Amino acid sequence: MKNIAIIGMMGVGKTTIAKLLAKQLDKYSFDTDEYVEYIRGQSISKIIADYGEQTFRELEAQVFSLAVSYENVVISCGGGIVLGENATKLRECTVVYLSATPKVLADRLKTSYPRPLLSGNDEQEICNIYNQRKILYQQFADITINCSYLSRKATAQQIIEKLKLF
Repeated sequence: MKNIAIIGMMGVGKTTIAKLLAKQLDKYSFDTDEYVEYIRGQSISKIIADYGEQTFRELEAQVFSLAVSYENVVISCGGGIVLGENATKLRECTVVYLSATPKVLADRLKTSYPRPLLSGNDEQEICNIYNQRKILYQQFADITINCSYLSRKATAQQIIEKLKLF
């Protein structure tokens, strides 16, 4: 089976779901955002503030390329992975797109740590980013799960059921 790449907007639960899936499928979990922060010794917010979003996207692409080179991995991708030139590497994976409505995302992000591309956790701002990326998420997705009102466990279970078709 190919590696699994989890894509979607910030706040949709990619990291949590990737870890659950990895455990249930006896695979390794790899979070691109966490790895970028690890190798740079800085938060993504700090990287973007100090070096700009383009530098972060280049780092993200390098880290994603590394993750794809491993075997037996569930990769939690940064929300903007579909924007970069390296997005075509998603084709080397079974891509799971986790979707949620902008309202649900805004509600989830209110209790989350600050996100570098948001000035606040305003629903309109999230909606703007969502509208820019939605078509790209859909183009790369092999599996789409709307997890707006699903528990983490139910989301992971739906993914596992759909993976059986691959």
